[in-house]
Amino acid sequence: MNANTRLSAIVSVIGVAFIVLWAAYILPTYGDVIGRFLPSLITPAAIYFIVWWITLFAVLPFGVRSQAESGEVVPGSDPGAPAIPNLKMKLVWTTLVSAVVFAVGALVYSYRLVTIEDLATLFGLLP
Repeated sequence: MNANTRLSAIVSVIGVAFIVLWAAYILPTYGDVIGRFLPSLITPAAIYFIVWWITLFAVLPFGVRSQAESGEVVPGSDPGAPAIPNLKMKLVWTTLVSAVVFAVGALVYSYRLVTIEDLATLFGLLP
């Protein structure tokens, strides 16, 4: 098993673990009714997917040195292209950061720490 396959497996396992944890929280609430359980599993998975992609685009520019900065411009490539993109570590960091953001969001939602009325008051829609 090469390093890329191992990293992909780790990232996948972490993502699935958070979905399973969410399901473990939702399952006792809804019982064994699959019709109500499945939508409550798909929604957090979709939210995690969106958070992961947004986090990826936020993490991509960190630590990037262009070919011009490193002094090794490959002929035919843009001088602003990354010399060493280091995508493996960025995928790991993306997964970790998005897991934390997702967990905080899940806690805020689960314990109703911020309600719609709070947001409406904050934005001046309610007196």
